[in-house]
Amino acid sequence: MEKKISILPIIVVSFILFGGIIGLALAAKKEISDADYSEFISCLAGKEAKLYVSSWCSFCAKQKTLFGEQQNQLTEKGVSVLCDATDGTGQAEECNEAGISGYPTWIIDNEMISGVQTLEFIAEKTECALPQPESEK
Repeated sequence: MEKKISILPIIVVSFILFGGIIGLALAAKKEISDADYSEFISCLAGKEAKLYVSSWCSFCAKQKTLFGEQQNQLTEKGVSVLCDATDGTGQAEECNEAGISGYPTWIIDNEMISGVQTLEFIAEKTECALPQPESEK
């Protein structure tokens, strides 16, 4: 006599596990986005850290997104420098003078660092304190 195995329990368990993984990912994203990076950005500005970006660069957008709702403060406080030339060709003079050849590029303590960097790495390089997510306060 053949024994039939029901796949229904396997499907149910799979959905529960998948839902849990999605829930954890959303919770982690919430923790990142609910922190207030204003003081961190002000510290970066005080240390004269610069982030050179271009408007068409998707990696630049990803880098700025790490700063949550305060990402516009990067420009307002002089941390982020837009390298798009005003005439639409080449790049801005400030970026040429800094020797920028790719985006995003950080300059921290005269060290050029290319690519998207974690906030933890930037905090370590600048000795600026990262904020705690609101959910941990």
